[in-house]
Amino acid sequence: MTAAVSCAGYFSYLIGLLLWSVGAACFLRNRLSGGLSSLLAIWLLYTVPFMLIVASPAIDGWLRATPTSNWRASVKTADVAIILGFGYEKDPSGAMLPGATNVKLLDWTLKKTDARTLIVQEGVWTACCSSKDRECHIGGRTLERMHAHTNEYVNTLDAAFCAMEVLNRLGRKRAILVAHPLQLARAAGNFDLVNRERFAGRYSFIVPEIAIKTARDPDGIPFAPRSAHVQTRYAFLWRVAEIFLSRPRDHFSRMPDRCKVALANR
Repeated sequence: MTAAVSCAGYFSYLIGLLLWSVGAACFLRNRLSGGLSSLLAIWLLYTVPFMLIVASPAIDGWLRATPTSNWRASVKTADVAIILGFGYEKDPSGAMLPGATNVKLLDWTLKKTDARTLIVQEGVWTACCSSKDRECHIGGRTLERMHAHTNEYVNTLDAAFCAMEVLNRLGRKRAILVAHPLQLARAAGNFDLVNRERFAGRYSFIVPEIAIKTARDPDGIPFAPRSAHVQTRYAFLWRVAEIFLSRPRDHFSRMPDRCKVALANR
């Protein structure tokens, strides 16, 4: 993603705040007493409605990925799918549980694609296999861990690098990219960037259209109310975090040159 897209939330907020402040100063000057309280009032009158809009479904169209042309046919011919985890949970002992979102992402992949190899993050792995298992199979498909699960933070750029190292080991150059619908656009942009900058563009990724769970579409991908990560619990939290944290953070993050949480014995 370009800087303009990655930081669009901040640009929109600051430009709007500037225009609002000028307008408020002109049209409300007789109603405001001046000083800090007036400035605070002007800021709140703009910021609260702005954040309510950002947190609403009104912006989902902007957050969604643009699907690959003819993706429905393409996902039936690709042999590999890459699934990014979203919203894993923890049991009372601290052990990882997949959570509803990871279960649904795996289920979507099994139903919508014919990929025989699934490169997955740990939350998806635990949706069908124990974290202690070295090998994992479901419905004739083979799961491959994307990277090790440690306390070290892994952003989408890091995950992309690790996934492409797995592709290289498997001798594959084409994969379906599966992620939560409101994460998929950023994931696709980061995978494309890492592919071009670190792997000379040797891989290609199919971006499908994936629905969010709603009253009208109960089979879509849900959020994870009991997630270990607060921002993945509810849609409104995710939208705010995606716009003001995740996209700018990934844009300004250092490009990885290794899988920093690589699995042993590879």
